[in-house]
Amino acid sequence: MTLEQAEVGERVGTLRHTDILGGVCDDVLTLKRVTEKQLVTTSVGASTNRGVCSRAAHTVRLTPAGDDLVHESDSEESGSPKARLSKIG
Repeated sequence: MTLEQAEVGERVGTLRHTDILGGVCDDVLTLKRVTEKQLVTTSVGASTNRGVCSRAAHTVRLTPAGDDLVHESDSEESGSPKARLSKIG
């Protein structure tokens, strides 16, 4: 996941998914709402994705947890994934 500063309604980042075979799908994150505790984004599959990638819009919530970020998605098609992400680099 790559995030940038953005205003509500603007692109705030990209989320890259890589499957066990090395196939890649990118989601474009658009900032929907900011609260004291989390960022709420709308996530949509990039138009350049392979045909097997979901393009359905869904909500992704990003919540700070110490130095990490908790990612929660309501994408039923993707199994409603949840993950704790650590910053690299």
